[in-house]
Amino acid sequence: MTSDSIYKVRFFGIDCPELNQSYGEAARDFMIQYLSDTVTIVKRDIDKYGRTIAEVFYKDTSLSLKLINAGFAWHYKKYSSDTIFSSAELVAKSNDIGLWSDTLQIAPWDWRSGNYDHELLQNKNETKVFVCIGHESQGYHRLEHCSDLNKCTSTVILVYPKEAFEVYHKTKCLKCLY
Repeated sequence: MTSDSIYKVRFFGIDCPELNQSYGEAARDFMIQYLSDTVTIVKRDIDKYGRTIAEVFYKDTSLSLKLINAGFAWHYKKYSSDTIFSSAELVAKSNDIGLWSDTLQIAPWDWRSGNYDHELLQNKNETKVFVCIGHESQGYHRLEHCSDLNKCTSTVILVYPKEAFEVYHKTKCLKCLY
């Protein structure tokens, strides 16, 4: 590979969110700042689609690692056993960095295959409510310390309002000022 050439590569060891997925555009924008400069490409393999799989470096730093550290990529463990990538992903997750701060993370490989709960995705910005499984409380509750919810001697669970109504036949609690 020569300088001043344009190459299409798949970054080794990671998978970023798709552009139509949460954090997809942010991951792309994060990379643009590095890819507009000179980078070093170390070819690792060719995938089944004919794309070059490569580790890309900017000033001796792996851009795959930068993406993981910034919370804009998953370590793609199916194709990489890199322990540095695994450790970096754990740090990003435990510190709620980037996509790990979202209430729902769907790995890009699941997104592409449609292998995720579509209803959960629709409800991801909705706040869960408290439901008493028993009959002590007829409502679902926004407030954990609602006087009606405190009467519950059964199990209390957190669900989305739609599930509270459709599955548990609970309505909004008026005492919670819902």
